Amino acid sequence: MTDKAFKRAALLLLVVPALVPVLDRSEYPKDLPKHLAAYWNFINATGGDRAALRALSLGEYPALSAAAAAAILVPTLVISGEKDLVLGQGPQLAAALGKGQYLEIAGADHFSIATDPTVKAAVAEFLQQP
Repeated sequence: MTDKAFKRAALLLLVVPALVPVLDRSEYPKDLPKHLAAYWNFINATGGDRAALRALSLGEYPALSAAAAAAILVPTLVISGEKDLVLGQGPQLAAALGKGQYLEIAGADHFSIATDPTVKAAVAEFLQQP
């Protein structure tokens, strides 16, 4: 994966700070764009920790170079859904990591992947590897 591709992937991190208005709401944010308001539903449905997510969204995340990614030698499982329009670069990320593995969940999108039993089983199996 090229440095340019990693910088493009880092653009996703612009979404994370945009979640602050969603995380600050106790009721569905009807006034926000639907793609942001959808995160409110997701956080509620999954029991997300709003304070932790807010802290995460306020962080700074520099772009990761291809060389830095290749130097990550911790086994890493990258999972994304076949229909994930938000991330969609899982195979490239897994290939760029020193010990990356990739799993694509058939038919899953960005939100449904979190509740897919295939994901839970794959993560449990991955964590049991020596």
